[in-house]
Amino acid sequence: MIMIGIKAKFSVVFLTFVFAGIFAQSENEPADLVTDRPDQTESSISVPHKSLQIETGFSYSLNEQPLTTEKSTSLGSTLLRYGILKGVELRLGMDYSSVETYILDLPLPSVFQRGVSPTMLGAKINISEQQGWIPEMALLAHIQTSIFASDFSADYAVPQMILAASHTISSRFSLGYNLGIEWADNDAPPTKLYAFVAGIGLTDRISMYLETFGSFDNVDFMSMIDGGFTILILPNLQFDISGGFGVTASSPDFFIGSGISFRIPQ
Repeated sequence: MIMIGIKAKFSVVFLTFVFAGIFAQSENEPADLVTDRPDQTESSISVPHKSLQIETGFSYSLNEQPLTTEKSTSLGSTLLRYGILKGVELRLGMDYSSVETYILDLPLPSVFQRGVSPTMLGAKINISEQQGWIPEMALLAHIQTSIFASDFSADYAVPQMILAASHTISSRFSLGYNLGIEWADNDAPPTKLYAFVAGIGLTDRISMYLETFGSFDNVDFMSMIDGGFTILILPNLQFDISGGFGVTASSPDFFIGSGISFRIPQ
């Protein structure tokens, strides 16, 4: 009972600090809130210097193949972004997931996996501003490694490099695109990543996006189409909802997701 009381008090203090930061920044922080969710395309903009941005949410996906059906749920998928310098941010990503695999028409899952996925550590560095048709660009470098033991633990680290670029066409329309590479296994060829997104501002606070993204190597080609909406509740507090479907045979049939992002100033 004592431990429960201490945890409850800590939770109240933490939430008070977070929401105090949100409302304080809504009055004092002029920088736009630009997030790396809910779309899969990484933005070319880093968070402001000495600001902490938290982006979290959940998703559900279904992948039906001829012999198996896979149901995946991601709870508390969280990305922490901190502006260590102007134009440079540090990134920490964590995710708690569960995956149920059914074989043929069996009513119960044959394989059930759950736990913390490999932790992502990395940085985003802005390398150019937009000048005419020359896009704004940033370089992202990540490494995924298993810090916590779970069903998704891996014996090797996974490096990833992404070049993110964007064009602001008008105050209501923008384009973003990524090209990347990931070394998922030392003995396998690297996986190539791509993403292209069109963002449309419907009002000053509501935006939508349409996107295609995927990955491919020497064996598989995964491609999806998705879209969603973001609602800016406060200048530094955003709600999102999204969903998409697979285009190729190896892609999930569909996914849905929702989340919230906020920024705490210096």
